[in-house]
Amino acid sequence: MGGLEYGARPMQLLLNALAACSSIDVISILKKQRQEVADYEVTVNGEREPNVEPSLWKNIEMIFEITGNVDEDKAKRAVEISISKYCSVAITLAKAGANITTQVIIKPVV
Repeated sequence: MGGLEYGARPMQLLLNALAACSSIDVISILKKQRQEVADYEVTVNGEREPNVEPSLWKNIEMIFEITGNVDEDKAKRAVEISISKYCSVAITLAKAGANITTQVIIKPVV
């Protein structure tokens, strides 16, 4: 539809917004729990509905990689709380029918 494909498309930006929204929550929750986060990365992959217009997000996978002295159970709970209660982007996507799954990977500081 024109352009040079240099920027993100609106639906890609929606996944970026999901990553940003949940990241703010997760980092804030872990900080309140006195967890020592040295590095943080979240990867979001999504699959849209095939052969329909508008094509909404159907399945979204989020992978949270947290480096530091962090309790894995606390990190998993922080992600769960963010996605189910605090992140308005996640809740909006879920209400639109998206299935959001998460994975938490804890890496020790080296």
